[in-house]
Amino acid sequence: MFVTLVCVVLGVYSIAPGLGIPLGVIALIAWARTVSILREEKDGTDGANMVLVFLRSVGFAITVLVMVAVGTFAAFFIICLGALGAMSR
Repeated sequence: MFVTLVCVVLGVYSIAPGLGIPLGVIALIAWARTVSILREEKDGTDGANMVLVFLRSVGFAITVLVMVAVGTFAAFFIICLGALGAMSR
């Protein structure tokens, strides 16, 4: 699974680097979470279950990255407002 993800990410990166880098970050987070979940489930999981776990991990990674982006935007917005308030005095 890891080799396939690396090949897909490198292929996308060679076509569109601006899309390949975020895809690589999301794929790495999703792959790591999928591997940790599947290692905890020691009963031989089938391919369909592995795909579902991976898709849930992708959703989780995107949610976390969106929350980080919103928090960063809010922090910079407040800093800019503070700087504008300090300059107006």
